[in-house]
Amino acid sequence: MEFNFAKLSPSQNILYTTFDYGSIMIYGNDAFSKDGSPTMVAKNGQKLYNPFDKQVMTQSDVTRVKKMYGC
Repeated sequence: MEFNFAKLSPSQNILYTTFDYGSIMIYGNDAFSKDGSPTMVAKNGQKLYNPFDKQVMTQSDVTRVKKMYGC
């Protein structure tokens, strides 16, 4: 699972929109933690929620999918 936390180079990290902390594609603060301690922390300090705690895609998620698939 460690590969899920690998940093991408700017040329690999195509976002299409500004960074979305609420995106359904973002792991939560304690994702993959064995003891509940944080595995990742947002640069702006806000709490990150796991995808299974999110009910819907954000508008940014929808925009990105449309751009990726030419919709």
